[in-house]
Amino acid sequence: MPNIENLTAKVLAIAEVKAEAIIEEANREAQVILEQGAKETEKDCELIIKKAEQEAIRLADLAVTAKKTEIRKRVLAAKQRTISNVFEIVREQLKNMNQNEYELFLWKYLSQIDYSEDDVLMIPSEYQPIDIYALNSKLNEAGKPTLTLSSQNVLDGFVLIGDDADIDNGLEELIGYYRSDLENFIVKSLFGKDVVV
Repeated sequence: MPNIENLTAKVLAIAEVKAEAIIEEANREAQVILEQGAKETEKDCELIIKKAEQEAIRLADLAVTAKKTEIRKRVLAAKQRTISNVFEIVREQLKNMNQNEYELFLWKYLSQIDYSEDDVLMIPSEYQPIDIYALNSKLNEAGKPTLTLSSQNVLDGFVLIGDDADIDNGLEELIGYYRSDLENFIVKSLFGKDVVV
């Protein structure tokens, strides 16, 4: 039986060596797998971090763009309020013209438009009596036809009643007609740019 014990001891020794080799191989494979897993996890982490950085940059850009848009809207609203205030001041100044200012306004406007001989001029009651003869004299010197003054009144501005057509030059109509030109002028004067808002 000593042979069997020797044989068993040899088999156990060989099995132990093979077991150690298998364990070492398993440990090496485990180490390789762990290293590969660590590298893959590291790459995944790097990708996640890179995506997070890109998303943060994108969100920051969106926030900046949104803030700039909000600021532009506020500036535009302030400019529009300023323009509206200027129009309100113009309206008030036109409504509060004295007799001389009104006659000058009337002459300047009438000397620049076309109308027919003997058209009837209607003006606000607060500017009556206007010297229609002096006005017609100035208009004739500018090559314009003579006007007849109506006994009827208008609220503001003036109205020309003619055979061909009536010309309503109330203050609101005048401001509405010239609004685009006036807005450009106001914007350029106040804000230094030729921009329609």
